[in-house]
Amino acid sequence: MEILYRYALCLPLVLPPAICIVMMVFLPESPVLLKIKGKDDKMRQALIFYRGKNYDITHDEKDIEAYIKSSEGSFKENIKKKATINGFLMLLVMHVVQQLSGINAIMFYASFIFEEGNFFNLSSNVCVVILGGFQIIAVGIAAGVVDRLGRRLLWLISLGIMTICLIITGIYFIIGSYDTETASKIQFILVICICLYVLGFCLGTGPLPWAMIGEMLSAAAKSYTAPIVAAVNWLLGYLVTVSYPYLKESIGDGPVFLGYALVCILGFLYVLFVLIETKDKTLDEIQIALGSKKPDA
Repeated sequence: MEILYRYALCLPLVLPPAICIVMMVFLPESPVLLKIKGKDDKMRQALIFYRGKNYDITHDEKDIEAYIKSSEGSFKENIKKKATINGFLMLLVMHVVQQLSGINAIMFYASFIFEEGNFFNLSSNVCVVILGGFQIIAVGIAAGVVDRLGRRLLWLISLGIMTICLIITGIYFIIGSYDTETASKIQFILVICICLYVLGFCLGTGPLPWAMIGEMLSAAAKSYTAPIVAAVNWLLGYLVTVSYPYLKESIGDGPVFLGYALVCILGFLYVLFVLIETKDKTLDEIQIALGSKKPDA
């Protein structure tokens, strides 16, 4: 019976990749790759497949041509461009904010955080289910509104929610360290704040730094700078995860969460005053906004 139970748990993990593998067999090749290989007819067929028969692909064809031209030139030539430098730095800041906001500390140690709040003695399994449910809800909302609200506004909403939740959580733990009786009366606040924090993260701070890599970097710059951004992201994620238990023991949960809140506040100000909007803009327009004297086309 136990063996069957384990196999039953593995099925949801195997099924989605299997479906993707089967679907990939029937998908046309990338229109960009087909254009590079000089297969213009197949490129148009692929665009029609992905966009629909009633969609005017003329604009997409021009974008693909501009995208391919932007990859021309040596590494040194592309890395010196102002647009490349500005785009790289903006992405780097976004990924730093994403990880230093404490998401990995909260997700990896959620059960311990909830136990500290003594909220009905929630088990780790229940915590995972609650947070996972909020993640699904938030990702669904973000996918539906990102092209309507724009990247910057969604970023600001996301960071705003996270900041408020982290501040309240930090204050809760500080109160609990001095007055456990008062903290026990407001235990529900901890669960609500952690869940809303995760929801806020998944609205923008989680997906947007990755999505905007493809929007803010030219084809040539992307192949060199994107791996650096990803490496920094995962390194910081590791450091945040490893450092949380030590910070908790040395300064307490309250100051740690307030520190994460400070990162979110700084990120909010950066998005508000520095980050450019990429909604409804072509690669050329984004490159100009980042500082190019002329389109990289």
